[in-house]
Amino acid sequence: MNIKTSIGIEIHPMLLKNYFRTLVNQIYKILPMREAESQSLSKYIWRLTAEIAGGTGMYPDLQVDSYYASLLNILQYLNEHNRECTIEQTKQLVFEGIRICEKLSEKYAGMCEKHERHDANGGV
Repeated sequence: MNIKTSIGIEIHPMLLKNYFRTLVNQIYKILPMREAESQSLSKYIWRLTAEIAGGTGMYPDLQVDSYYASLLNILQYLNEHNRECTIEQTKQLVFEGIRICEKLSEKYAGMCEKHERHDANGGV
């Protein structure tokens, strides 16, 4: 059971599983940047949000994934309000974003298991 893309190719669900695991570190990076009052924090969050939002164009199934929407909402809020949020609030939102990435990774890990069982049964 592969995942269809908007460009007409199918990908193994492992790609998205690994992608969401990689995002954990990228989202975590927001916290030390906020603590250091980095001038590039808004730019970093904007780039990360743009990358993640672009996934809905490439992987249409993500357009209806509520976890994915929540992740984008958290990042958008942090982008718009990063200077207003306390470090504690930023920490809560960062860890919520990480939890969501872990849930998304688990979801696609489950699809990988189904994919492997499907292949093991000769595609049945």
